[in-house]
Amino acid sequence: MNSEQQSILIGVIILLLIINTTAIFSLASDRGMLGSGPSPTPAVDKSTGNPTASATLNPALVSPTVSSKNTTTSNATPARSTTTSAGSVKTSSPATSNATRYRTYTNESYTFSIDYPANWTVAEMSPALLKTINATRPKSETGIRVVDFYSPSITRCDPSDSGDCAYIRTRVSVDVANLPANMTFDEYFVNRTVAMTDDSSVGMRRSSPVITLNNTKAYSLEYNSGYEGGDQAYVTRVFGLFSGKVYMITYRSSFPKLDEENQFEKYSGDFQHMLKSFAYTGSLRYL
Repeated sequence: MNSEQQSILIGVIILLLIINTTAIFSLASDRGMLGSGPSPTPAVDKSTGNPTASATLNPALVSPTVSSKNTTTSNATPARSTTTSAGSVKTSSPATSNATRYRTYTNESYTFSIDYPANWTVAEMSPALLKTINATRPKSETGIRVVDFYSPSITRCDPSDSGDCAYIRTRVSVDVANLPANMTFDEYFVNRTVAMTDDSSVGMRRSSPVITLNNTKAYSLEYNSGYEGGDQAYVTRVFGLFSGKVYMITYRSSFPKLDEENQFEKYSGDFQHMLKSFAYTGSLRYL
């Protein structure tokens, strides 16, 4: 065999090797035998002898996992979150509704209803209590005490060494009086105001503003009791007329002592709510 034939044979052999190598790589690629790294070795479960996959999967090819906590719909009112200047989140509880903060008192005998704070105490007047109240009330006050509402008490102690302490509470009272046949509602209010100013223990703050009570004309009187000695207190009294009866709603709170919270200011919002909630439930008789 001459040199020319040898060259041709060598070229044919090299060509066959190239074709064979290409075919092998193509087959390996189709069967997934080639990769960028070493193939993972499956772990074997010793209890069963079955292999368990331990290869790390490509996150882009894996379906997201849904937590069962996120699939449950809650009916609770969501808390409100606010972001502080430092970027942290401060969560506050939902605002308490009026239905939770207040209860409704209804009196069928005197045909009225009124809301009061849920944590206050209700004291309806028994004949014995009425006798005690009528014996000690000033002449400037008239009518029948129907009910008292008392706030939670605070303890006030004598600053001296006696150690005497007392429970101090804010009070809202409802009194009812018959309107005299020979007197108008305006005249009745003026007479009550004059009677109070004649009492030396009363210091008037404001009188005669016209307001509304149960969508009806009413009057408000603001004064200090115990003005000259005694237990000093802020007082606001509202007068309303319904079917010949004068309803008097009185808000009374003692003066704060040193380092005490002002109870009159603390519960003023509750008192305004009580006034707005007052409802005469009987049949109106127009005079």
